Amino acid sequence: MSAPQTDVEKQAKRHKGPLAGIMIGLIVAGLLFVGYITWLSYNSDEPDATTPAEVLSDEEPAADN
Repeated sequence: MSAPQTDVEKQAKRHKGPLAGIMIGLIVAGLLFVGYITWLSYNSDEPDATTPAEVLSDEEPAADN
């Protein structure tokens, strides 16, 4: 089944806005991802940083009363 109206120029004009919005969203998501990776690599530079596993293993076991 084919489309009833095939005015390609009119359809291209109608899709400009949504396509621009999708591109802007992809660019913002990409920038946020790069910023997140940069933030993670910057914060993981400390050699004495504790991990959640180290924190749990350092805690005293609960006393059974």
